[in-house]
Amino acid sequence: MTGAFGDWKKVIQEYYDNLNPGGSVEIQDIHFDVRSDDTTLPEDSALRQWSKYMLEASIKLGAPLDSILSVKALLQEVGFVEISEKVSCWPMTWWAKDPRFKKIGLWTYHNMSGSLSGISLALFTRGLGWSVEELEVFLVDVRKDMRNTKFHAYWPM
Repeated sequence: MTGAFGDWKKVIQEYYDNLNPGGSVEIQDIHFDVRSDDTTLPEDSALRQWSKYMLEASIKLGAPLDSILSVKALLQEVGFVEISEKVSCWPMTWWAKDPRFKKIGLWTYHNMSGSLSGISLALFTRGLGWSVEELEVFLVDVRKDMRNTKFHAYWPM
């Protein structure tokens, strides 16, 4: 749901208004800020820069990719109670030792690498004013970083 809604409060209010008393809602989403807890992903890496550009453009276009950070407060604001939050990591590649996270990373890599241009196009061209050619040249390095299993990159989920 990342970037799908400009007005999360309206969406959450609709959830609340359409649930029976005692009903529940589950929201799972990524925080579109590629991270590495062990500093293996350099600040100047193409992957980290791509993540920052995506966030910057999404904010300019009115559908922030970090909107998950406000969801808990919005749930409380509209009246939800007994809210629980569980944060996990979603590896960008298959670098993780844990078999479950390795598998998630492999799927993430394949999903992202095949659709990287499509995911990036509107945000970079409309939000940042890049040309398609500039974007494609930049994405060459992003894809290289995505294949680099020395970078322990993940998204908070």
